[in-house]
Amino acid sequence: MGFSKLASAVLTCGACLACGGSAGQDDAVSNAGSAGALAVSGGANRGGGANETGSATGGSATSGGATSGSAASGGAANGGNTNLAGSDNGGTATSSGGNPSAGGRSGSSGSGGISLEEYPGPGTVTAPWKGLCVATFTVDYAVADAFKKPLFTAHAGEQYLVVRYFADFSATLGYLTPSGPLEFGVTTDVDVSLPFTSNCSPRSEANYVAVFADLSVFAEPGLTVKLCDLANGTTVARDLSKLVGFSLETNSGANAVYELDLNAFSARCGGADKGYIRVTALSLFGSGYSIVPFRLILGPQ
Repeated sequence: MGFSKLASAVLTCGACLACGGSAGQDDAVSNAGSAGALAVSGGANRGGGANETGSATGGSATSGGATSGSAASGGAANGGNTNLAGSDNGGTATSSGGNPSAGGRSGSSGSGGISLEEYPGPGTVTAPWKGLCVATFTVDYAVADAFKKPLFTAHAGEQYLVVRYFADFSATLGYLTPSGPLEFGVTTDVDVSLPFTSNCSPRSEANYVAVFADLSVFAEPGLTVKLCDLANGTTVARDLSKLVGFSLETNSGANAVYELDLNAFSARCGGADKGYIRVTALSLFGSGYSIVPFRLILGPQ
């Protein structure tokens, strides 16, 4: 049996730019005629406990973002409703990677007249993340979103961050951007091997909370009282006694404020269990994404 060649980018829930958001989601602003639509990309289920094997269940890929002109008046895909299916119950977050790749960025026009910076890729693993779980593709693999819109091709030999496994035949990987990993799914038939090799297996149990961009964390949504600064590339082992995840607090155009459950980063932020960060959207694959750079990810044993 051959590979199931469609890789679903984890674009989970939709919410319009003008609307409030839902817990634990990355927002994607569609540039494809959806008038400022937000789609959610594989976010962490706030307060959810990741399954301790490191292979978070659920949260794969469902509704999400960028349909070509399908959501009128700022609505997201699936009628503009916020659909919470697809967030993983491990509190893991999907966001784009923390290390800009070479090639530079140029301005681009986002949905609804919002000007976003274009990220040209490549999205492969960079130095801070090579010690975690890495997937090396053995064949070319076409990645598409939940609506079968082609996003990019992962070429044989390229390496991408492993965010989590669902089983021997299903995994979520991260396409790294300056904000963090944009998640995409890789799935085969049950009796067919995944199209990559990895230093981690579906039975890996180590979970880490990771920061994918330099962050200033504040005590309140107004972002006036700073709790701490967290550096890009920083990881700490997950504290199983505490919540981990994020939720959309406020949204204004290309900027949004998210509430974080800091988990093991609490000790670096004055003992606070929660904090707030600003996230600025970027343009990627013809759509705008607001990607939270704070994630629960898999690590080697």
